[in-house]
Amino acid sequence: VVNAAIDAVGKLDADTTGEIQTLATNAIAAAAALAKIDAWANDHTDPAKAPTADDYAAAGVEHVNATNLNEINQLIAALVAGQADTAQKVQTIVNAPATVSSVAITSATGALNSRLNEGDEVEITVTMNRSVVVSTEGGTPKLALTIGTATVYADYVSTSGSAMLFKYTVWAEQTDVNGISVGANALDLNVGTIQTTVVGTAATV
Repeated sequence: VVNAAIDAVGKLDADTTGEIQTLATNAIAAAAALAKIDAWANDHTDPAKAPTADDYAAAGVEHVNATNLNEINQLIAALVAGQADTAQKVQTIVNAPATVSSVAITSATGALNSRLNEGDEVEITVTMNRSVVVSTEGGTPKLALTIGTATVYADYVSTSGSAMLFKYTVWAEQTDVNGISVGANALDLNVGTIQTTVVGTAATV
């Protein structure tokens, strides 16, 4: 580990005892931190063994702090041992784009006898696999819904963590014996942007 660290910086940065000692200390700390992070992927049952923001920093991984630490640890916990044993692998996970985990109709305001009528509102929650920030500066994301044979669009309302809320108001004479459905790839950026809170990587939708 130490020899590899010395080889990586070249002779000019490792030509004194102090420089070599610093390199050795940092290399050993990085190796220990990576071992802890990879161990969390293998066994995340004990919260006391969870990596800290300092562990990620020691391993040479950027953009992990107290605010997003829990989210990053959850992503690491979804892996298996060996998938987080280098700084490059962990950084790739930190930088990865958000993806859609689930889409669900979470509220129907005004429904009577399980039926929606003109003017009733439907709320749909799109949950990403990590926290996101939505920008409507260029356009507002929308969500395609199917009512009968028609495709309509729910409007973006707000974001909280990994959950994005969309709302649709039922029109007159809209009918669907099977109810409202949301198809695959229904999320349309519509020139808006959805980015990870951690790094700002564009989401995959």
